[in-house]
Amino acid sequence: MISTHPVCSIYTSVCKYFIRGICEKAGVRVRFAPSPTGHLHLGGLRTALYNYLFAKSQNGSFILRIEDTDRSRFVEGAVEKLEDDLKWAGLKPDEGPSAGGSRGPYFQSERLSLYRQKVEELLANGKAYYCFCSDRRLDILRKDALRRREVPKYDNRCRHLSNEEVHSNLEKGSPRCVRFKLTSFSEPYTDLIFGELTHDVSQYEGDFVILKSDGFPTYHLANVVDDHLMEISHVLRGVEWQPSTAKHLLLYKAFQWEPPKYGHLPVLLNENGTKLSKRNEDLSVDALRKNHIDPLALINFLTLCGGGFLKTSASEKVTHLKNLDELVSKFKLDLLNVNNCKVPLERLKEFNRIKLKSLIENEKSLTELVEHTRKLVQDELSQRNLLSTSVSDERIKQILKWSYKRVTTIKDLVSADFVFLWTEPSGESVLKCSSKFFENFDSGEGFSLPRKQLASSLQSSLLIEALVEYICIIIEKDSAVQKSLYSTICQKLYELQFIDNSYSMKDLDFIRHNYQKELHRLLSAARSTSSVIQCRNASESVVSKRNYFGKCRTLFEWSRYYNEYHELEFIARGGFGEVVKVQNKLDAGIYAIKKICLRYCSINGFIRGLSEVQMLAKLNHPNIVSYRAAWLEPLRTVQKLSKKSRKALCEPDKSDSRKSDSKKDTDSSDIVFAESDPSKTEDRNSNDCESNSFSDSAPELSDDHCKNIVVDVDVDDETSTRVQFEDSIRNPSTHECGQDWAILFIQMQLCYQTLRQWLDIRNIQQNSPINIDESLHIFSQIVRGVEFIHSKGIVHHDIKPSNIFISQDGKDVQVGDFGLSCCLLHDACPDTPAINIFSSPNCPVSNTRQRGEIGTKLYAAPEQLNGICHYKSDLYSLGILLFELIYFIHTSMERIEKINDIREHNVLPATIEEDLPSVARLIKLLVNNDLNQRPTASELLKEISSLNEQRNAEEDKVLTIQRLKHELMMKNEDIALLKKQISMLKMETTSGF
Repeated sequence: MISTHPVCSIYTSVCKYFIRGICEKAGVRVRFAPSPTGHLHLGGLRTALYNYLFAKSQNGSFILRIEDTDRSRFVEGAVEKLEDDLKWAGLKPDEGPSAGGSRGPYFQSERLSLYRQKVEELLANGKAYYCFCSDRRLDILRKDALRRREVPKYDNRCRHLSNEEVHSNLEKGSPRCVRFKLTSFSEPYTDLIFGELTHDVSQYEGDFVILKSDGFPTYHLANVVDDHLMEISHVLRGVEWQPSTAKHLLLYKAFQWEPPKYGHLPVLLNENGTKLSKRNEDLSVDALRKNHIDPLALINFLTLCGGGFLKTSASEKVTHLKNLDELVSKFKLDLLNVNNCKVPLERLKEFNRIKLKSLIENEKSLTELVEHTRKLVQDELSQRNLLSTSVSDERIKQILKWSYKRVTTIKDLVSADFVFLWTEPSGESVLKCSSKFFENFDSGEGFSLPRKQLASSLQSSLLIEALVEYICIIIEKDSAVQKSLYSTICQKLYELQFIDNSYSMKDLDFIRHNYQKELHRLLSAARSTSSVIQCRNASESVVSKRNYFGKCRTLFEWSRYYNEYHELEFIARGGFGEVVKVQNKLDAGIYAIKKICLRYCSINGFIRGLSEVQMLAKLNHPNIVSYRAAWLEPLRTVQKLSKKSRKALCEPDKSDSRKSDSKKDTDSSDIVFAESDPSKTEDRNSNDCESNSFSDSAPELSDDHCKNIVVDVDVDDETSTRVQFEDSIRNPSTHECGQDWAILFIQMQLCYQTLRQWLDIRNIQQNSPINIDESLHIFSQIVRGVEFIHSKGIVHHDIKPSNIFISQDGKDVQVGDFGLSCCLLHDACPDTPAINIFSSPNCPVSNTRQRGEIGTKLYAAPEQLNGICHYKSDLYSLGILLFELIYFIHTSMERIEKINDIREHNVLPATIEEDLPSVARLIKLLVNNDLNQRPTASELLKEISSLNEQRNAEEDKVLTIQRLKHELMMKNEDIALLKKQISMLKMETTSGF
């Protein structure tokens, strides 16, 4: 509440008069001084805008200065881009690198002689001194302070060096910097925004550097010298520089200069209250420009992020954007906010729509916008091979007039939601659009989606209009009656908010007519009795599974896969099928798609093959490869296949299979769907597939999912045991219509590198010792993924380096490939020590007719190889994986030998036992043959945290020893210097006699 007391009113008036007097005195000069280290960010543009508005509101000057003294962070071309961004926003500097001026140069790197001159002045009057401390000593000081839970600061050691010591070091050419002598500063200063502030920097910092060893000044010195020489009267900058203001005022005092007035702008926050990061490239000015945000919309939006203007009512709707002259006339410095400001990005979209509307309503600007839109459409859609229709000016104008309420920028018009405006519709797009429409109806409650949301979809509107017009054409022969009937029906639908006003837009007729053609084709196809396509080659000859489906691609006329994706390259093949790298035709995203061929005779038998999809659908975690979608596409051959051809199609493609190689690690499980031995199926009932039940209410597989599994053992050291599922069709001769086939497509996040590949590269490039911290960081992410898997009632059964995926920098790690996974029982709990409670009816480990072991022999736990399913088997595999992360292995044979020593004898290499005893203890705990002794994934994470603390304690001991040795060395140097001085005094005394 604002006080109405007369004294308060007088005080407020005096403050405003005082600030106004300061601004008018000797002219206002402000500066925007960014560093050329990257793109101009939203916060930087806000600072530039407020400096510009303040300067112009006081008839002052706006100066651009480039602070490029930190050469290690300098980005080539950043200065030119920065000036271009300011010009685009309308913030033209009065002085600067391009504008010139009488107080240049405006690059700090061109003013080095000025800074050195000022440093010499401070050295001469005792306000600064040379510092010869090495980087190593400073690092020890910093770590020692952190160990003692103190704020690191310089201990001012070199401040007390004698003139002789300084002179001696200078003669030697010792590396040096110059530090400013801090003094206690408790005098308050007036912040133009925050009011009176006090900050005694000497309590929190040691003497700070003003000239670095490379001859370049630090920000603090260069900032003060430049502001003084350029006669800057006011400094408006981010609040993060507020603690440094005390340093700058001390420097002004040392130089005996009059400081400028300081004001600090509030912090910009995300919607969730966190600080707006400069690393968020989406909020850089360059990104906003590329997304076609209008500069005036952005400038008006920034005025909401810090104040400076009289507040309007929250309910008052903005209909007009103010230009820069209007903003200058209304800007008031004393109205700037103190509180941090959340960035309301939705308002930016609103402002851009307002600007877009004003451009469309003006004939001159509309013509320019049409040309701009044409170029955008041609450039964007041609790159994606989607542009299939000509684009006329009138058509673009109609679309723009319709779209400004529905889009934020014109770039939205080439997004996936609106790409249909520029392309010929296909049968698939018609079906997809109609399915979205009918999904909004339910039998119990009628229409479930708000009608205004439906009406906002132009594609849905056009489809409904096309259908209405199609029906009108069928039932009425007279064209005039057709048009009248069409208009009447559409008008009613519009009033009911089922469609928008696009029905009256003549220039959109071409889309409606194209939809009608596709609707006619779909209806004709549905009526046709010859829709089943023959694939003669598949019925006559023995072909591989891959060649068979290659020749039957004509069967995929309605295929979602072939209509929506471009195949880019083959990734891997196993017994299950293949994995392909693809690109989505609409969003241009890159994904991996796994293709698995299935045969089925009923819905129950068909669903039986979908175990991996059900597993993946449960998992959504940053340390698990993300599942995007899965779908089935039926395939049918009319002619019955010969027995020899069926066998070739059912069995794994031998031409593509890889032989066991101990030097390689397969990147995917070898689950395939194939016919089992015919001799074992003849006695089976041909209707077995019908009798198997599947519960829609439970995400787990049906109880008899693994009932008919046969196992083909592969003794490869790091290849999963091959599991072949018996096909559900037991008596092919009973199916006179032919064999029923389908392809299961599983769309996944594309991972570029497995942990096996990463380890191989690291082991080859053995240039330095293993970074244990990095290895533990990778391992902890894997454990987090496994912990989440277990929390969802899933056992992985095949954790190994080739099923772990890692980014190039080693920071992001994900667990993948759930081909051998199984679901736990509903009442199972990871804390229960019993073994068999975790055995699951759908587990390939415990419920198979075994002819060997399941899993990867080198990594699988002993109980898993013996046919027992337990979630702690995954923990055993993690123990082997941890060993590989912390130990250099040069050959595949060495890996097998070392891992077998761990598995059979619980023996680790001596170097691990000696150098990393705590890690060695953890590995032995994980590979304990008694699974009850192994920790859970949650307990393992705590162990890793404890392990890091132990290693930090050991490192602290080493650092303490190093520090003490260094101090001892320094003391010895001091003693040697004292002895030398004593000897010189003795010599002087002797010569005096």
